[in-house]
Amino acid sequence: MRLYICLICLAALIAASPADADEITPSKVEGKLFSAAIGNDSFKLEVMTSSGSIETASFRPNLDWMTKSQVLEYQKLQKTLPGKTRPTMLDLQSRVRMWYIKGNRGNFFVKYKVLDTPDDLWLIIIASEKSSSSAHSIKHKASREGFAADVIQSSQVKALRPGYFVVIAGAFDNKEKCISSLKRLWGAGWKDAYFKKIK
Repeated sequence: MRLYICLICLAALIAASPADADEITPSKVEGKLFSAAIGNDSFKLEVMTSSGSIETASFRPNLDWMTKSQVLEYQKLQKTLPGKTRPTMLDLQSRVRMWYIKGNRGNFFVKYKVLDTPDDLWLIIIASEKSSSSAHSIKHKASREGFAADVIQSSQVKALRPGYFVVIAGAFDNKEKCISSLKRLWGAGWKDAYFKKIK
């Protein structure tokens, strides 16, 4: 009798396993987007909650670790959840809501939405280039040296002259933190870097 019950339980578990394994449920966190490491096809975001804890989520283009059903579910989430699927450093210091999938390999980014932007915002500008390829080349050099960098189009920011691809190395809601970070860039040889208040 016991063996019969065990076999029934085992059969029920096996039948339930594929559905459970394929189910993807996003976790959600709200807080300040205070760090973003942005690569060509991957990135990592860090969100600080009101309690001071830090939630990290990464995006990698390789979805080989997911089943086909999980990939479809993930793509559905990307389409239906509000917000952005790719970060920009212009959103740093903003209050955001971030969705991610918890997994054995860490938190896998799904999407984020800007809820509120800071009253003041300073950018560190490394270079302004007419061509996208030149700007990305400078960004990669800064990234290789350990600085978080991004390329934005100047037309995205009212305080910048339109028509340029601008390489930035951070966005700050505090002038002192901005200057401190700028000094580290100067010390590493980026003598032309400067900061600009955009809000």
